[in-house]
Amino acid sequence: MNKPVYKLVDLSKWNGTVDFVKLKKAGIDGVIIRTGFGVKNPKQIDNRFEEYYSKAKAAGLYVGAYHYSYAKTASAAEKEAEFMLEMLKGKSFELPVYGDFEEQGSVSPKICCDIVNAFCGKLEASKMLAGIYSYDSFFKDKLSTDMSKRYTTWVARVENIYPKCVPAADIGIWQYSWKGHIDGIKDDVDMDYCYRDFPKIVKSKGLNGYTADKTEEKPSESSDTTPKGTFYTLAIKDGTWNVRKGANVKYAVVKVVKQGEKYMASRKSGNWYYIDKLKGWISASGVIAYKV
Repeated sequence: MNKPVYKLVDLSKWNGTVDFVKLKKAGIDGVIIRTGFGVKNPKQIDNRFEEYYSKAKAAGLYVGAYHYSYAKTASAAEKEAEFMLEMLKGKSFELPVYGDFEEQGSVSPKICCDIVNAFCGKLEASKMLAGIYSYDSFFKDKLSTDMSKRYTTWVARVENIYPKCVPAADIGIWQYSWKGHIDGIKDDVDMDYCYRDFPKIVKSKGLNGYTADKTEEKPSESSDTTPKGTFYTLAIKDGTWNVRKGANVKYAVVKVVKQGEKYMASRKSGNWYYIDKLKGWISASGVIAYKV
């Protein structure tokens, strides 16, 4: 088990009145706040979101957000993400913004992956550091093993039992209790350990409403392993896959592609192919490649 970098709590309207100054004094570094749930509807906005956001910022706490998903299809997930983005507009977040996936038990793992990719891809297209929240076994039963590497993960495994279904190296945040007690909140609250310096990542990459602290790195020519004159035909595998600005998952998504589509690639860097038409890179995990 890694050593936590930050201590967090996650909040929704059910937490009632919160004293964020007391939270900070009690040793809490940041909060993750629910924006709402489902698709766009005024009744589905968490009515404490704006209040919690402004007060947490004023107290000097790091802030992230999550949106509870009811989506059973990729198209519904995109609409939910659009709803979330409306509520995030004009704000800045030092912690990731998450889709909360707990209602997808009736759909197949393939469709579940499509739902998560659609939701997170929509957020990433708006320069958000997108992540997946769910209970531990969801990652094993409903998602392919690469998903915890493609997106940052926030894993729920309470009663101080460390998650077992996600590799430790892939866990960004562990929700370790639903019955925490902390000065500043009257009743039980969800408690979290954060294992990554997300504020540094977010600010250096210009994500979540921040302007980049430095010029984004580009894949170096020396990393291009493609012999001159070599081209590849890429057939997209099952589900949906992100095409990114650079040859690494840290880069922003420029396009989401899906099964059945084919593209031409003129470059290969490690396990990534450059799709000329889309001006972006796709992981070899998402394609069947043929050298032409």
